Amino acid sequence: MTTKAMTPSPLQQRGLTGRRSSGEPGKVQQRAQDREKDVKALQQRVEAINRSADEAVRDSEKIFTELIHLIEKRSSEVKQKIRSQQKTQVSQAQDLEEKLQQEL
Repeated sequence: MTTKAMTPSPLQQRGLTGRRSSGEPGKVQQRAQDREKDVKALQQRVEAINRSADEAVRDSEKIFTELIHLIEKRSSEVKQKIRSQQKTQVSQAQDLEEKLQQEL
């Protein structure tokens, strides 16, 4: 199993680990340009990660808001049904009470 510490990074693979070489000036300039490209690529990656996380947060907030509204709606419907059944049962009980009193 290869660990991250044992695997050379892209910078190490290109020889961009901060060691100065006694090579040609063109190589030094190329390494500097490569490093700038690597930095820019990392910055773009960070921006992409941040955008993705922001979008995920917005999506989850929207979903939870919709769930809350749905739960509130269902709760209201259940309360109304309970009250409707209560009204029907009370009315039936009162009708029966009146009928019993008339028989007395």
